[in-house]
Amino acid sequence: MRPHLLAVNALLSLALAACATEVDGDDPNPYDPADEEEPPLVELPALVLSSPIPQRAGAWWGDVKTPQQNQVWGEILNSTPGKNLTAPFTYQWKCSLPRFDGSPQTLQLRRTSFSVNSTIQKEWSYPAPDTVYSYTLDPAKYSSGWVEIRIRCHGRETTGSETGNDTAITAGFPVQIRGGTSTSQNHSGTDYLDTHGWYSRGVDYVYATFLNLSDLVGKAQSGIVALKLKARVSGDTYLDHFMVKIDGVIATMSDGKPAEFFGSTGDRTIYIDTRRLTNGVHVFAMHAHGIEKSDSEQPGKQLAAQSEIRVTVQN
Repeated sequence: MRPHLLAVNALLSLALAACATEVDGDDPNPYDPADEEEPPLVELPALVLSSPIPQRAGAWWGDVKTPQQNQVWGEILNSTPGKNLTAPFTYQWKCSLPRFDGSPQTLQLRRTSFSVNSTIQKEWSYPAPDTVYSYTLDPAKYSSGWVEIRIRCHGRETTGSETGNDTAITAGFPVQIRGGTSTSQNHSGTDYLDTHGWYSRGVDYVYATFLNLSDLVGKAQSGIVALKLKARVSGDTYLDHFMVKIDGVIATMSDGKPAEFFGSTGDRTIYIDTRRLTNGVHVFAMHAHGIEKSDSEQPGKQLAAQSEIRVTVQN
């Protein structure tokens, strides 16, 4: 790592530690392997939103034949990717355990938390489903520079052989603290939305990330638009496939092919012709799907993560 970034990271870690809320002892895996990545070169913020945006993140683990069973979702009501925070701002979010016809939901919400990078600022045990939680972030308490805001929702299995294991999501986005240009522990620069799906027992993470958010939100889209995407995994999973859905259906790319890709290549840029869509707001979803490896405890089980944004089309 570059020497000046080491110094920045040390200062930021001290500032975050001073603000952190103590976590009870059974907190599942606060470590995020992406935190050890080389921070990207600092770039000027490309995204300037006139108002906050909604952001949804979902995850599920289990049999590949039952993807609607035991899903966990988190929704940030006022995400501010790219925002320069110069005054206190109150973020709001909620966690949910959706139920689908014919698919059991045996998870219980165990916790939700608000973090700056990997440091938990506040945590709530046994949050009520679909209830709004909030945290006010005061930028004066942190070193200036780019950080990642992370909202987490954890669901714990209550029945069967998996009792006590957790499925969790992290919804992440970058913010700039008081105009600083240093960067630490963020995953993909300053123009992205990220979802981590996580399962305990060492299965670890699947990531689904939009990399060019400024091209997609905050303005109406027309014609052909590019989506820069990143899917990746860590721990006991390998990347099986990823896809883009629009309004719940696998998208058709501008070349007429479905936006679904099998194999380990997780970085792709795809093109969507918005003239195939009606004018109005559409849900664009980036879905990444990992499979437990042959030497894992339960080979062949899936871990999926999905990141959702709302895109306005006007042709």
